[in-house]
Amino acid sequence: SPERVEGWINLGSMMVECRQLKAAINVLGQALQRQPDNWVSYMVMGDAQRLNADRDKALECYSKAVAINRAPAALNRLGSFLRHMGQVDEAVTHFDEAIATDHRFSLAQVNRATIEIDRGNFDEAELQLTILSSRELPPKEAQEVLSCGTAVFEYRRLCSFIDPLTESSDLAPLEDALRDLPGPAQVVDNEALKTIALCMNSTRALRPQSRPLDMELPDDWALLEALHMVPYVHSVDDYLAYLDSPPNLADSYDIVLHQSTNMEAAVTACRRAKGRLADPVTLETHLRHWHKLACNGVAGYHAGHFKYVRNVDLRSPSLPLVDPGATSSTFRIAAAKAYLNTQPGIERAAIAFLIVANLHLFGDGNGRVGMTWMNRELEWAGEMPVLCAEHLGLKGMFGHALRDVRDYGGDLTPMFDFIVAAQDYSKAFCTELAQKRRA
Repeated sequence: SPERVEGWINLGSMMVECRQLKAAINVLGQALQRQPDNWVSYMVMGDAQRLNADRDKALECYSKAVAINRAPAALNRLGSFLRHMGQVDEAVTHFDEAIATDHRFSLAQVNRATIEIDRGNFDEAELQLTILSSRELPPKEAQEVLSCGTAVFEYRRLCSFIDPLTESSDLAPLEDALRDLPGPAQVVDNEALKTIALCMNSTRALRPQSRPLDMELPDDWALLEALHMVPYVHSVDDYLAYLDSPPNLADSYDIVLHQSTNMEAAVTACRRAKGRLADPVTLETHLRHWHKLACNGVAGYHAGHFKYVRNVDLRSPSLPLVDPGATSSTFRIAAAKAYLNTQPGIERAAIAFLIVANLHLFGDGNGRVGMTWMNRELEWAGEMPVLCAEHLGLKGMFGHALRDVRDYGGDLTPMFDFIVAAQDYSKAFCTELAQKRRA
């Protein structure tokens, strides 16, 4: 019967599974018209809105589901979404309530164990994962426990090699440790590699035109690029004002300033890596070093470490991100088959960024590290590196380009268009900066 709410919910759920999101939202709206207090309709509508990259509506739907019925499934769904929004403590509260309501609800228990990794409580995470690994779990949950257990082992194994990297530039001990990759971490996530393969196909079909580096970059380019990364400065006058009176983090903490100033060391280290990235393990070593420098001291970041829990790109929620237990091996395959087989210049620059961003190698900071690497590929090929004004960044042209590449089969045309626009901005910025310095 058309009036049966269950039928509308089931149809909407099937459409969500098939990623027919606009149709699913319409169908679930029909269910809610017929029964406005149906918590399951709101929960599935939350899934549809989340996958449609509408975070506000997704949060509203999940919250309404819990307000109507504090069922374990609804609590777990809201907790998972809050976790990916960075609201970890609130997520823990919802997972705990779900488990207290139904102690057999293993999915909430898996989420509760792995969120301890987000909190940096590796001992507690390991304890809970060990308990869960001895239980009979559904296949997806068992795989999550195994993957995160492998990742926690890697964290303990690599900490002593990564921790010194802010004070030392000796990468040899870390590289040796990375070459000795344990068996469980040698798994490759082929599903995550598919998006990189699609982008590679695009580089073969396109002949993009880039902007040559036909001017001398300013001596303080590393700082200039760093302050554009988040960004902290938005004009030449902003930059000159910063140089005249650099703010002090000790006087007033500003996380954007902290992240921005960290990037200067990352850009400098990346520039020094020219000619050293022909081996995938060496490349991974340098990438981790850049991330360590970029994220050092920033709360909530595991600087220098690949991710240890499954994460989500809320801009592209359907993107298959690499499994945390398979991150190193999968990255190395991408480096060997995609990066090293792409022509130097704008094509390789785009592929370098997308390997970091599409696989989502790190828990956070992927965009900054990927952009740093992308700029070096441009610079090393004699092409203009980019600066991202706010209208060009992840909230502007770059963000739109990234979504289009992911949504339309890996066609890199929007990415190349962004790079050229950002190169033009970079050249204009450097020209204006030189003029004002001479005045």
